[in-house]
Amino acid sequence: MEVVYDIAYLGAAAEYGGGCETGVGRVCRNLLSGLQDRPELSLTLSSFEHPYGGRIYARDHGLDRRLPAPSSAAAAALNWMLPALHRRWQLGKPEIGHAPLPWKKRFRRGIWHRLARLPFPATNRRQLAAADIFHSSHYPLPISPAIGPRPRRFLTICDVIPLLRPDLFAEGINRFFRRIAASVDAATWIIAISESTKRDVCSQLGLPAEQVFVAPLAAEETIFHPCPDPAQLVAVRRRYGIGDSPYLLSLCTLEPRKNLTSLVRAFCYLVRQERIEDLSLVLIGAPGWMPERLEAALEAAGELRPRILLTGYVPDHELSPLYSGALAFAYLSEYEGFGLPPLEAMQCGVPVITSSTSSLPEVVGDAGLLCPPEDLSAQTDALRRIYREPELRAEMIRRGLVRAAGFSWDRCVSCVVDAYTASMRQPRATPPQHRHENLRVSTQPQ
Repeated sequence: MEVVYDIAYLGAAAEYGGGCETGVGRVCRNLLSGLQDRPELSLTLSSFEHPYGGRIYARDHGLDRRLPAPSSAAAAALNWMLPALHRRWQLGKPEIGHAPLPWKKRFRRGIWHRLARLPFPATNRRQLAAADIFHSSHYPLPISPAIGPRPRRFLTICDVIPLLRPDLFAEGINRFFRRIAASVDAATWIIAISESTKRDVCSQLGLPAEQVFVAPLAAEETIFHPCPDPAQLVAVRRRYGIGDSPYLLSLCTLEPRKNLTSLVRAFCYLVRQERIEDLSLVLIGAPGWMPERLEAALEAAGELRPRILLTGYVPDHELSPLYSGALAFAYLSEYEGFGLPPLEAMQCGVPVITSSTSSLPEVVGDAGLLCPPEDLSAQTDALRRIYREPELRAEMIRRGLVRAAGFSWDRCVSCVVDAYTASMRQPRATPPQHRHENLRVSTQPQ
């Protein structure tokens, strides 16, 4: 089976210097790695939205032979000149969170985005003419004439939360998701990462259930595992100023959807009600949209503010000891497409407290404590039980390890390949005349 896998998301990170890997990045990278190893697939790569970044990623990961080069002398010359312009305009300089870019950088990126795509359209058309499958890992599907009539069109959708809850995101993110939704038509097959996301995709995009396949994610075993080395546990505590006392842990982008304000309030209520002297809260993650909400909650913590630690982004090799050393992992997000951090925590042998909404119950199952994201009393009680009941912690650790063992990237990749195979057995659907007819966007919080 001839498969073209679009790595534009990975290319964007390589092009613009995104050093903080997100959940979407882990999905794209692990799926790419798994598809490469499947003998029944002949895999080539494309990068429609970020062709220059795609070439950087392919070069840095030994995948050059899978990504076709520009097909003409003029295109090759332009491609050769692009690195100098990229350095000159400092487009690869990492940005902080979701802060707005200065107008000059926005202007340069707009020019760059168009200029960098010039060498590749003819190459892409020839590449796709012989393909059975075109699979976009995250970005909107190119319009049908760019792909051609032959390949089945697949799109991985990690969530459609900006369509359900636009109030939780900046307008730029909402616009991007509207583009994703508008690129989906009757000829599109969807890879959803959870049953919850599948239900949302069907309801928001108007697709039949048989056109949406579920491929559950996994936590990488090489990164997330119980850390048995006491010296390593002590070293990361010292590096991030955690001290020797027990700590609760959370890991996410610091943005409103992750509901960190509720976690901070629940932590403060617990400490004050129980008069706990030896407990701290550690928040791992890069700053995101509207950080002032979390800052206000931290300021309201008053005398407990020194016991709430913000580490910023933490590299992968330090996550296992940070997870493993925690008393519990708390993830009270308002809505998730899957929820990788709770699965990572369970795989590291840590009790999990998480929200009872969206996909999180199907990830955690009976291995964690579930509570509504808006119920401060239930959250405080869950934290209290974790702190006061060692027998409960031990049972949750055991259940969590068993639960996490049921997820694997091999299983995820197999689900995707099965979806490819199923699509090849079906006749091609005719796309609707109007590409926006299935789009439903909520304008109110739900």
